[in-house]
Amino acid sequence: MVTSRGETGYRLKLHQIRLFPSEGKYGAPDPLRRTNDRESGSRVVRYFQNLYLDAGSELATIQAREHTAQVRAEDRERREQQFRQGELKLLYCSPTMELGVDIASLNTVAMRNVPPTPANYAQRSGRAGRSGQPALVVTYCANGNAHDSYYFERSDQMVSGRVLPPRIDLANEDLVRSHIHSIWLAASGVSLGKSMKNVLVIPTTGDDYPVMEDITVKFADPTLPERATKSAQAVLDPMGDDLAEAPWWSETWVDEVIRDAPQAFDRACERWRMLDRVTRGEMDTASKMMQDTSLNKKDRQNAEARMMEARRQRDLLLNDTDDSHFGGDFYPYRYFASEGFLPGYSFPRLPLAAYIPGRQNKEATWLQRPRFLALPEFGPGAFIYHEGARYKVVRINLPRPGGKTPDQNSNISLRQVRVCTACGYHHDREIGVDLCENCGAILGDPITNLLPM
Repeated sequence: MVTSRGETGYRLKLHQIRLFPSEGKYGAPDPLRRTNDRESGSRVVRYFQNLYLDAGSELATIQAREHTAQVRAEDRERREQQFRQGELKLLYCSPTMELGVDIASLNTVAMRNVPPTPANYAQRSGRAGRSGQPALVVTYCANGNAHDSYYFERSDQMVSGRVLPPRIDLANEDLVRSHIHSIWLAASGVSLGKSMKNVLVIPTTGDDYPVMEDITVKFADPTLPERATKSAQAVLDPMGDDLAEAPWWSETWVDEVIRDAPQAFDRACERWRMLDRVTRGEMDTASKMMQDTSLNKKDRQNAEARMMEARRQRDLLLNDTDDSHFGGDFYPYRYFASEGFLPGYSFPRLPLAAYIPGRQNKEATWLQRPRFLALPEFGPGAFIYHEGARYKVVRINLPRPGGKTPDQNSNISLRQVRVCTACGYHHDREIGVDLCENCGAILGDPITNLLPM
């Protein structure tokens, strides 16, 4: 019996653990998402069971590749060509394929979820059968997804639904603000360059990353607000009627946005600062380990590998690789667009990222996701499938109050919750008599070591 981090349990010898196949009636228990059948586990979907056991072996030789905005442009073009020629049989696509890529011989499209609108459905399903041949379009509806379940029952509203002309909501506050920021930045005459090291002072020690002095001086130009406001008003005046109906709009709104622009610019840099602090911390830790003369050969090799990985992360953050000057996720203009400061394709903004280490012929990269996707996809222990390889999330870096990141000795506020096994009610605070607030049932043991989001 051992005690670790306040938890007591039994430590088993690995070589004495034997695994036996189950009868396949239930899946693995999931105490977070499925509480009513904790003892038996989740329900098995026979379709996927048969797919993995039988049909899966027949698909083993099929090669698949990704076609997304986070794949380099030259790689996307090469994959499109291989797909057209039939060398690549399966292409997994984000909306990058929806927006205009024409492959006439394509005859099958499978959608992993129901598109958000009939227009999206028409665009995606319309990729197949463009040369007049019969086409098969399959749409998968996820169980438990309200949007998918709704259109599963009313598929005609999606398949035959009325396609509305595309439009932009000119009264969207975030969208208008990002354009005002771009006008302000252009009026300042500041160039962000090819790397964040052209924007921020990168320290060798300490945690301060101030904006470059020459940029700060241009932002402080007393004539800048008037010039930027004049340019912004010229753009917004034709939209006056639409803006007047927006609840957030006021006559002084543009003045306030431009007055706050330097602070908003600095705040948009904070995520990059946090990532770089963590990477520098990794490099410092690895360097100290490598200088420790008491390390054995294996530990020294691990320290060298850790240093190499940290340097690779740093190169990506600084956009310092040979092929990423204008296409990397941390190319400044693209980064500020992903933060919502500047307008860009990344809307909504992408606030969370996972580092994918390079292996063999695969290059290291950062995968960015909107928060609502990143929380389940990048959670501890989750598997990430990228470019034909599988990666497991083993660590997470969280900022502490004040913008600094936690190290091994810092105190991270962990929480515990209780989930009622009778009705599924979630309790995020202690209940005096251990009874469910909703149904009155006796609550089980709490789920511990949870990070508040």
